[in-house]
Amino acid sequence: MSNNEWAKVLPVHEVLRELWFEYDEHLDRGPIVAHFRFDSLSVYVNVCPDDDTIELANEPKAPFTVFRKINVSDSEYWKPLIGRVLSWTHVMINNQGYQNGVSFGFANEQTSEVSSVMLVAGCSTLSVYQVQNRSARLNFGERALYENQ
Repeated sequence: MSNNEWAKVLPVHEVLRELWFEYDEHLDRGPIVAHFRFDSLSVYVNVCPDDDTIELANEPKAPFTVFRKINVSDSEYWKPLIGRVLSWTHVMINNQGYQNGVSFGFANEQTSEVSSVMLVAGCSTLSVYQVQNRSARLNFGERALYENQ
């Protein structure tokens, strides 16, 4: 699915209301499905375990039959994003040409601050990463501090 195809499916400019992770109960590893519930629709990011790609759908499509569903909306990380507007998305393509991740930007309408999140498929699960916003402009002294850490 290309970025343009994803853009047709994802509810940009809609408010995130809930987020659920779904797990295979028989495997001790990360989530295999992320279920984003927005105002007008739900979007599922599914891991395809055969090639560790991701697929966007309106229902879970993981090949596992027994799920453990956990509402992560109130977790320390996700709680600040609930109620924010999805302002952009990008599909990530690995060096072999597979779509193995998607990044989301959630905007705070009062401050215009955007928090970025990446979901990346690997080892038949989703890994979640938060993108930290840092200034790209560092003076020489600040750069030396970062390089020496």
